Amino acid sequence: SSDVCSSDLVTLDGHFALKVYNATARKPQEIQWELELTLHLIENGAPVAHPVAGTDGNYLQTFSVDDEDRVTALFEWAAGEKPKPELSTYVLLG
Repeated sequence: SSDVCSSDLVTLDGHFALKVYNATARKPQEIQWELELTLHLIENGAPVAHPVAGTDGNYLQTFSVDDEDRVTALFEWAAGEKPKPELSTYVLLG
């Protein structure tokens, strides 16, 4: 199964992407590291989607789905289109 599933959410507070991570594919510590890297990139001016902290101040939240804990993270919506998986895209990304 996939490493992460993303859902498009529109609320009264804005437009967001909810990432639900596969519990068997990634550990919460790995996801936290990804979020810390994202915050570092933002602090240094990179144009990346901003994670949204919960009311508890944490970026990662855990929910029980079908008796399985799933780690989630909410991000501000990044407008645009998903890049096509072409050689030129991978060359641009390095």
